[in-house]
Amino acid sequence: MSLCTNQTFACDTMPNLVIGVEICEDLWAPAPPSVELARKGATVILNLSASNELVGKADYRRSLVTGQSARLMCGYVYADAGEGESTTDVVFTGHNMIAENGTLLAERRFATGLTVSEIDVDRLIQVLERLVDAGIRWWSSNTTWM
Repeated sequence: MSLCTNQTFACDTMPNLVIGVEICEDLWAPAPPSVELARKGATVILNLSASNELVGKADYRRSLVTGQSARLMCGYVYADAGEGESTTDVVFTGHNMIAENGTLLAERRFATGLTVSEIDVDRLIQVLERLVDAGIRWWSSNTTWM
């Protein structure tokens, strides 16, 4: 399998589960790659991050994750570097989040272990199909769910 930017990965056993991946600061960019990934049909975006901790940054990070999942009408899984990656200069808190269409489903910070929730990709597809029925279409015509 070749890997390239803006590539999506479809699940063979769950046809509505299409994964897109962006890395760390992509979420903070003016035009994140997740926009193009969603246009290609991604229903869940994964973000592997190493976002350092600063005063007030957790609230802003949370609003970015929930906001992006709302704008793209998708699931968004944000996995941050944990305290084991911290140094004397930089602190990571392991701020992990799972959001679906603007709603924060699960969050873990300053703790080890798994952050677990369920994203209803079938419901997300229903929402997107209603937009198609209403004549609203911002994604590519070659998305996997259309």
